[in-house]
Amino acid sequence: MAQATGSVAPTIMHIAAEVLTIVTLTAVAALAAILVTWAAARIVRRRRLAHRQAKLHAVKSDARPHAVQAPRTHGCRACGGTGTGPRVIGGRSYQDQPCPACQPAHRAG
Repeated sequence: MAQATGSVAPTIMHIAAEVLTIVTLTAVAALAAILVTWAAARIVRRRRLAHRQAKLHAVKSDARPHAVQAPRTHGCRACGGTGTGPRVIGGRSYQDQPCPACQPAHRAG
């Protein structure tokens, strides 16, 4: 009986060591996968932000005329209460025209 008890303990210790090794390797692999995913997300997010900023800075400042704020007489969302809106003539030229939302009769006539 003494020999049977003595031979079981090393087997249990060996199995416990293998289980601990498997658990440790699994935890390390999971941590590595999490870190790689996090790093990839950061890289993609930075590239998208840089792309957006590049698009914003590529627009020329003289693309639209500077609007003069007129006092609001009514709450038209199309013209902001001015009664007129810009109409594109050519590539960079603009001309004021009656607002199609405020003055639909002028547009139809």
